[in-house]
Amino acid sequence: MKLTFLGTGAADWNIDSYDAMPFFRRNSSALIDDALLIDPGPHVFHFAEKNGTPDLLDGVKDIIVTHSHGDHFCPETVLRLCRDRDCTLWCSPECMKVLGQKLGSECVFGINFRSTEVGKTYEIGGYLVTPL
Repeated sequence: MKLTFLGTGAADWNIDSYDAMPFFRRNSSALIDDALLIDPGPHVFHFAEKNGTPDLLDGVKDIIVTHSHGDHFCPETVLRLCRDRDCTLWCSPECMKVLGQKLGSECVFGINFRSTEVGKTYEIGGYLVTPL
């Protein structure tokens, strides 16, 4: 298993301070085996670009949203990742509602959405995942 942390910082980091801080940790997010993205925050593309790996997210096939706070879930990031590829968004119905409200239902229509429930186990990208 390959685990890439795209961010390890707290929610109160100023997301606009990327270049002001030399070791900016970004908001929490992780990429597993280059195909499973956990928490598509607003910073994941910036991480890829600043670390010289602009194609880092090209292999993402599954996206898990742990909860709908803005540091873990950015609708624009989801749209960019899912627009031109076959990927699945795993999240609560509340997250999908937020996605539709922010982007419009026509943008959400093409996203392969899988609703998750707390305590139920799902096979996602070859892994067993249980939302808590």
